Amino acid sequence: SGTSINSVGANAQVIAQNLVMNATAGSIGSVLAPLKIDLQTAGTLTANATNNIALWEQTGDLNVVRAYGGASDTDTVWLKSDGDIVNGAVINTDAVRGGNIQLLSDNGAIGTGAKAMLINTTSTAGDVSAAADSDIYLTERTGDLRIQDISALAGNVTLTALNGSITDSNA
Repeated sequence: SGTSINSVGANAQVIAQNLVMNATAGSIGSVLAPLKIDLQTAGTLTANATNNIALWEQTGDLNVVRAYGGASDTDTVWLKSDGDIVNGAVINTDAVRGGNIQLLSDNGAIGTGAKAMLINTTSTAGDVSAAADSDIYLTERTGDLRIQDISALAGNVTLTALNGSITDSNA
């Protein structure tokens, strides 16, 4: 798409084995109206936008090869999954990149102990929120990991900042 990709109705959904979305001059979904998706077993997501990305995996896991949104502090990459949110990116490559990052797993984990979710908040004022029913493994590859809210209801949280500090963005 040359501009934004949005849902035309509350029940609209994209079902695919592997999903590639490009909004070269806009957003993919919005936080108030995320685009609903259903990746089939072992399916992957690749999404690129100049502004926001808001995608909601309706059933199962969300295997993120790449979700790159805009770099400003007003741009957010918002990903939600009924199951796990896993890092499907090439080793040492960001799976999620954006000004702000919000990851939500209703019935699973975010990342794994063997392969953390590699993220890159590209705005110096950008922050990270994550909530999961199980464990959360996040690694910020560049700069500080500015935490707004991290919650693992029935699991552990492992946070790593490879080239910066871990800070409280609420302070």
